[in-house]
Amino acid sequence: GCGASPAAAHPPMEFMGPPMMDDPYGLKAGEVSSGTTIMGVMFDGGIVLGADTRTSTGQYVANRSSRKISQVSPHIFLCRSGSAADTQALTNMVKHYLSQHSIELGEEPFVETAANLFRMIAYNNKDMLSAAMILGGVDKQGAKLFSIPLGGTLYPVKVYASGSGSTYVQGLIDATYREGMTRQRLSNPVRFPMEGLDLSRFCASQSQQSQVFPAGSCLRAG
Repeated sequence: GCGASPAAAHPPMEFMGPPMMDDPYGLKAGEVSSGTTIMGVMFDGGIVLGADTRTSTGQYVANRSSRKISQVSPHIFLCRSGSAADTQALTNMVKHYLSQHSIELGEEPFVETAANLFRMIAYNNKDMLSAAMILGGVDKQGAKLFSIPLGGTLYPVKVYASGSGSTYVQGLIDATYREGMTRQRLSNPVRFPMEGLDLSRFCASQSQQSQVFPAGSCLRAG
């Protein structure tokens, strides 16, 4: 009632349950807990895409060798983060539409066409999906890289990192990325020109997967 004392209204801390663990992940000294990290980088002549390989369910690692880079057409690939089920379903839908589109055109689709398909489906279902993606590829117009964050927006980018663990890479990007970098300055997996630092040091898994697309690889001779 109105006469309740502050002590009665707010019980002592020892009655409010056990204290939170300082380290629920059991990390070693110097380690950090990072989630999914996907990344795309344009260089002078093409694109490099990279991703970690760990799929988790809460604190449980469901798959430590999953593939987060999916092929949607011969020269267009997608880095996926968020809900694995949502992004896999999106990928299958876009692959279906692009295959029909390619048959109608009689040639490979443009990268921007694939990006807009992902954007449209993600935006129209934004309240039901958890999907943040990076799309990259090469077409007649050259190398293209797009970011499709949560909600279904579409941005053309030169370099981009996404996923719950990508904050660990942002500082590396700011410090080392330079527009027009050559392929020799990007190793496999994705690496920036800072000795001893590469994307695998910042990802949830030490195992990396990457795809490299040299510009012009999808252009037909003649």
